[in-house]
Amino acid sequence: MATVVDREVNSRIESALERALGAWKEVPSVAREWAAWDDESRLHFEVDWAVQEDLLIQLKQWHHENRLSVEQQKRYERLTDLVCRSRPTLDRLFESHKETTS
Repeated sequence: MATVVDREVNSRIESALERALGAWKEVPSVAREWAAWDDESRLHFEVDWAVQEDLLIQLKQWHHENRLSVEQQKRYERLTDLVCRSRPTLDRLFESHKETTS
């Protein structure tokens, strides 16, 4: 039987996976709209993105601790694939913002 701690961790894993997958799926849409955003909106997005990076770190830790269920593991693998595909786009957006504000 799962302990209260196990259920709480499982709930946190579910939330982190859902939030991270949702955010990373939006990167192509953000990239299409980026040029229309003002500098303040770009800055807010970049600052807020740190939360997504923290979620990845936490999910990686849970993965290494073998805390993910089989289904969560599959979603985590989809997430890491998505991150690998989307990271170059996100890096270009953040780099372009630094260039326009320098």
